[in-house]
Amino acid sequence: MLVCDTGGTTFDVGLISAGEIHYSAETWLGGRWIGHITGTRSVDVRSIGAGGGSIVWIDSGGLVRVGPQSAGSDPGPACYGLGGTDPTVTDAALLLGYLHASNFLSGRLVLDQAAAQSAFVPLADQLQTTVERAAEAAMVIASENIVGAIREITISQGIDPREMTIVAGGGASGLNIVPIARELGCRHVLLPSTAGVLSAYGALHSDIISEFAVSRYAETRNLDLEAVNEALATVGAKADEFLAGLHTLHPLAENKQFYVDARYRQQVWELTVPLQGAQLEDEGDVAALEQAFHGIHHRVFAVSEPGQYLECLVWKARATAELAKPLMTARPFRPHTGVASSDLAPAFFPHAGRIATPRFDGDLLAPGATIEGRPSSVSLRRPWWSTPDLK
Repeated sequence: MLVCDTGGTTFDVGLISAGEIHYSAETWLGGRWIGHITGTRSVDVRSIGAGGGSIVWIDSGGLVRVGPQSAGSDPGPACYGLGGTDPTVTDAALLLGYLHASNFLSGRLVLDQAAAQSAFVPLADQLQTTVERAAEAAMVIASENIVGAIREITISQGIDPREMTIVAGGGASGLNIVPIARELGCRHVLLPSTAGVLSAYGALHSDIISEFAVSRYAETRNLDLEAVNEALATVGAKADEFLAGLHTLHPLAENKQFYVDARYRQQVWELTVPLQGAQLEDEGDVAALEQAFHGIHHRVFAVSEPGQYLECLVWKARATAELAKPLMTARPFRPHTGVASSDLAPAFFPHAGRIATPRFDGDLLAPGATIEGRPSSVSLRRPWWSTPDLK
């Protein structure tokens, strides 16, 4: 699964494969290659400035940009009516008909269509096009930025996004998740009922996890079992101490998993390989470690070198305390007869223009309901402003 969170300022994406969350020791603060790398292992989450409040602007070369500047929540997008004047992704979605002006936040905030229009007029004038086309450009560029971030976390790690389901969270997740999925080749998108508060909901359902590591160089062709097991015992003891300090939280269960960061001889990057137990007992365990590494290397890089020995650098223990979770209950379903569509509203789509589009109330859709759409040949690769006849 690709777990996405589209908020007001950023788009964040993480990865789950084979039931495991992906971790990274390359977390950057302040931008990749231009900020500071922490070197601390954490959940691998990529963030870009492509949220609902991201500002649409034109750079000195005449190119349309989206973000990283954001209007935030105050004053927020122009359509919020709180004094914002910059065009944003949310304003673009309103102009294209993707948001219901009088049903935003269940009607608690009425969006200002005229303010969104005024914010996009200067941008449209610079592009010598209509406000709708300028809004479309903003949505397409924001989507392309997001597609790039997802490809970095999937394709660059040997994972085919076409085989994944997108979990769309965040208040702005529904604005452009479908063209994003289409561009990536994903056939399934899941929008949880808790999508607007997905990160907070996830925090309430998370366990406490901490990792401990010891550097100890060893080669599998002549592994020093005593030295390696000493390193594993050290990190295991640290994990036990950590878990003992959580007794006041009354964990439901505790467990430890051991890993090693290894690589082929003189490779630059290491891969993290799970171990079968807390110790390496014999040559059979060493052979199993090598086999596991070959499989992970083939998944990530599409090649492997069976028979090649490994250089093991860092031995790790991951301690997990499983906590009690809030009770999850099904949302009550309100039975409804007929089609759960309130009305038709104009919406603008690439290569189709503005067409009357039915709007559905999700609370009134029966489980298993299917909504037939119109076939589309939309591609993000050939937006309208890239056509040869456009000046």
